[in-house]
Amino acid sequence: MDPAFCLSYLAHSTLFVNNLNINGTHEQKMKYLTKASSGELIGGMCMSEPGAGTDVLGMGTKASKRGDDWVINGTKMWITNGTVDGVNTGDAFLVYARTGEKRTDLSMFIVEKDMPGFSLGQKIEDKLGMRASMTAELVFEDVVVPEENMVGNLNGAALCMMRNLEVRGSETVNVGSEAVNVGNEAQRSELPDAAAIYDTLTPPTRRFAHRRSRESPLPQCPLESHAVASRRWPSTPCNARPSVPPSETSDRSRR
Repeated sequence: MDPAFCLSYLAHSTLFVNNLNINGTHEQKMKYLTKASSGELIGGMCMSEPGAGTDVLGMGTKASKRGDDWVINGTKMWITNGTVDGVNTGDAFLVYARTGEKRTDLSMFIVEKDMPGFSLGQKIEDKLGMRASMTAELVFEDVVVPEENMVGNLNGAALCMMRNLEVRGSETVNVGSEAVNVGNEAQRSELPDAAAIYDTLTPPTRRFAHRRSRESPLPQCPLESHAVASRRWPSTPCNARPSVPPSETSDRSRR
């Protein structure tokens, strides 16, 4: 299992697909999730910025209303799947931007590849690890986004973001397990049979792997499908505030 590829797939399946599936409209799901599920479209999520990493509510990217559209200006940094070939942006992204005066006044928009003003700033090079996972800076210069590309409610994306980060929190466990796996493999005299691993992939994951291996200049290894397909993420819409029964609390803490 290539941990860098696993990380890229998790950004696609969790930060983009799961987020849009929970918070998007029926029309948005039909337009984007069909291709995302087949591997034809590679997605990501744009939250962190050069000056706002851990402090995500301090982001400076803004979306301003202009007629029936929104205009986005700003820069996002360290975006997984920000590029899949080192030259162009990825296919589609859920972009968080400031739409009000309050610190929590954030909204989420779908931004697609080739929208005027949306460009690849740079592919992040010389990372300490996860080098096969494409990470990039993405630039938004007067990017016009139609109203129908807003996901969720106006100024309501802060809760979306926090709930999605709650899901993403399991990534800490994932990355840790990947590091252990890399260490174990390094001690083995023989590498695992790539063909045997490939046979375990679901068709959508195979298409995702094929596209990444075609467009990325770095070598890729197949990802065992059960590493991602068997997960069951907690799924809660942004505007829902469910109470968690005591019996579920210990369950969630173990995820």
